[in-house]
Amino acid sequence: MGDWFLEAGRNPLISKAVRGLSLPVSFPPELRRADGPFTESPLAGMTIRTTGGRCPFIAGVIEELGARNDDGSGELDGLVYDATGIMSPAGLDALFDEVRPVLPRLSTGGRILLLHEPTVDAATPVEAAARSALDGFVRSLAKELGRKGITVNRIEVQPKARKRLAPLLAYLLGNRASFVTGQPFEVTTRAREPADAPLVHPLSGKVALVTGAARGIGAATAIRLGAEGAHVVCLDRDQDLERLRDVAESCGGSVLPVDLMDADASTRIREHLHGSFGGVDIVVHNAGITRDRTLGRMKPEEWDAVMRINLRVILEVTDTLLDRTLASYGRVIVLSSVGGIAGNPGQTNYAATKAALRGWVSAMAAQLGRRGITVNAIAPGFIETRMTAEMPPVPREFGRRLSALGQGGTPLDVAEAITFLSTPGASGITGQTIRVCGGLFVGA
Repeated sequence: MGDWFLEAGRNPLISKAVRGLSLPVSFPPELRRADGPFTESPLAGMTIRTTGGRCPFIAGVIEELGARNDDGSGELDGLVYDATGIMSPAGLDALFDEVRPVLPRLSTGGRILLLHEPTVDAATPVEAAARSALDGFVRSLAKELGRKGITVNRIEVQPKARKRLAPLLAYLLGNRASFVTGQPFEVTTRAREPADAPLVHPLSGKVALVTGAARGIGAATAIRLGAEGAHVVCLDRDQDLERLRDVAESCGGSVLPVDLMDADASTRIREHLHGSFGGVDIVVHNAGITRDRTLGRMKPEEWDAVMRINLRVILEVTDTLLDRTLASYGRVIVLSSVGGIAGNPGQTNYAATKAALRGWVSAMAAQLGRRGITVNAIAPGFIETRMTAEMPPVPREFGRRLSALGQGGTPLDVAEAITFLSTPGASGITGQTIRVCGGLFVGA
């Protein structure tokens, strides 16, 4: 079921009538989303203002990505503030003085990024306080500007990792992160960096496995990975085989029908990947289920099924593939959930598994960084899928409107985040849980 409120806002007659009657109604904006694969100049046609501590370095990166640097006049598509020089509350005053006057110039769907060094590396408690303040600043500003489709995010970057910034800047400033706002990103040197990180067709020659690929987020992810050059092995149950074949045909990939409930699922997956392709470069653990019931009424089989599909299989498959099947500089992405951060009544099983994945990616990243392998989680918020379409109308509308952007996301929004994390250029990001939630700060 589509978002009728968003569709109404796109109708010029309805919008004009609402404005004419001075009704207290604010339609959510249509978000800017990219179409097609990555390009050499992902920020082409955009005007970006860069300011703050190491402005010349950032301005140079922005130009290389195709954007124009701000000349001080006209509309802006983005603002990048380098806050690495903030050492005290006086630095926060400078941030206020710089950002506030620029806000009226930001276009609908504009982008704001704050860069700073890690809070844990602060030399003094005062410096730590100033850096930590940026988190509250970004989250609040994201809520203030979300109804204009403007996103606000921050990046903690280790000094030695600044050269790894460009791919993340391209993602967050461009039109592929339209449903990502109020979020922290960390750029580190925890994982070894590959020798080459092309912007165009970055996944050419790579093999990707996507579980739960027959529909929704899994299908959108398979198609995006295929568009960037990967051969995608689309995995799902036999019951969804016809739909799975359609997805594989759309992405130029192949089909692997496996029921993850089977005891030998991990072995069959490894044998197929190793035997047919000699290994795998990207593993996307997307498959998941719900068996909602309050804990006192939950049946053991409902607990076991969710634990099996949402957690145990992920651990088993990954462990099996790490034995000479997952390539060096590989990528592992798992699907967590904002429900695993905030918790929900009737979802102790589901929330436990999704929260477990957050701790797992952090620990695995520390182990696998020396091989250049990154491990991350994506935590979607309200995404317009078959599952959310089946929700009762009132909870469904609350889910949409509670986000800072005033609407739900799409499977493509999640697929774009997964695709970015799958690229060689995302080597600076590992062990993290990234929320694709439109600023739905439940459990923040």
